[in-house]
Amino acid sequence: MLALPMGMLQHIVSCTDYIDSISLRLTCKKLETASSNAFAAAYLHELTCFVMDRGRIERALNITSSDRLGCKVRTLTLTFDVYEGRTFQLAPGRPGTYYTPYEDLRRVAVKEQI
Repeated sequence: MLALPMGMLQHIVSCTDYIDSISLRLTCKKLETASSNAFAAAYLHELTCFVMDRGRIERALNITSSDRLGCKVRTLTLTFDVYEGRTFQLAPGRPGTYYTPYEDLRRVAVKEQI
């Protein structure tokens, strides 16, 4: 497989899901190189960082200061949203039923005030 041209390796990597792309990146330097553009486009182009978590800030700093990865980051958003703007699907297979976990926290807070 490693004898394939870089363009073919990049195409193969682009067809993988998140877990498989991570596994490929950890396999060897050539596959890490082949997957870096697709990985960066999917997961590093826009970073969001919860500012109240030292570990998350350190990871964002490590990514942005890396010679190979830092140039891939186009937007870094610092937020007080612990879920960093992520949404979760209420019922798998039912399109359009997304929410942020923060909405649940607000509902609980309102109920406790009553």
